[in-house]
Amino acid sequence: MTKTKRLLALSLGLAVAMVSSAFAADKFSMKEVKVVDASNIVASFSSDLYTEGTNMFEFKLTQKDTKQEVGVKSVTLSGTTSVVLALSGSLTMDKEYDLVAVFVSDKSGNVIE
Repeated sequence: MTKTKRLLALSLGLAVAMVSSAFAADKFSMKEVKVVDASNIVASFSSDLYTEGTNMFEFKLTQKDTKQEVGVKSVTLSGTTSVVLALSGSLTMDKEYDLVAVFVSDKSGNVIE
């Protein structure tokens, strides 16, 4: 299953759905990504996340056309299956971005493939 999701930063600054990919119910995967505002994104996963310890999540966000990376300043758990990514830069309106889950695991120890 893919660990990359594409998102579009809309000028309205509302939550937007990602271009979704099908995933098998038994595989741990990133289900959805929503843009909260120009500097915050929420990523949701198919099962409860492993959250013990520090620095349990790593993501890479790049602008699709320029391949320019947007830094992720912090990742905060939001519920049991979602995280909020606070960005060190801002998303540009009407541009597509790729979000890659570099390292995320669920409570069963599965990682996104």
